[in-house]
Amino acid sequence: MFALFLSGNRFLRWGLAVVLTLIGAALGVGEALAHAALVRSEPSDNGILAASPAEIRLWFSEPISPQFSTVRLLDVNGHEVKLESLHLAPQDAYLLIVDPPELIPGVYSLHWRVLSETDGHFTQGLLVFGVGEQANLASATTAEEEVSVPVLEVLLRGLNYGLLAGMIGAVMVVQGVLTTQGAEAVHEALQRGRRRILKWAGLCAWLYFLV
Repeated sequence: MFALFLSGNRFLRWGLAVVLTLIGAALGVGEALAHAALVRSEPSDNGILAASPAEIRLWFSEPISPQFSTVRLLDVNGHEVKLESLHLAPQDAYLLIVDPPELIPGVYSLHWRVLSETDGHFTQGLLVFGVGEQANLASATTAEEEVSVPVLEVLLRGLNYGLLAGMIGAVMVVQGVLTTQGAEAVHEALQRGRRRILKWAGLCAWLYFLV
């Protein structure tokens, strides 16, 4: 692709620059929109069960990493109920299974925080359900926990934006600035500058996709 920048006509070079810019922008938007969302659950949110569930099942829109995901179950008084296990369903990376102990009648709130294997971002949410016909869902502990964004995620996101800016900026400089036709020595200097900047753009593009 970068060879075409050097050898093609001006319209082709501008066209490739625009395409590259649009691809980078689309990737940035896709990254911002791609998060693991809870699609459905068993029990359902605000559902009331006749007896304690053997499993709590959470279906997400993206594959989940169980090693970096956490789930907390609180009773009506805000006391944490110790869970037996947390794991993915066999052959299904979208289904997270929680194994609770035997739950006495009452209202429970499930606070989940999961890591998407697709984009590496954390999402969180709350699921409220009752056990027993007399469960009063209005009494559930629904306070959301404060979640800090991992430092590594902040650094990688900043690096991604910086590399994208460097890639697009380099291409724009080559196409918008270093296009003057002059004396042979000046022209050769411009060509050397173009090649160096395009190499920098290629390096930024490669690192951007890697990150």
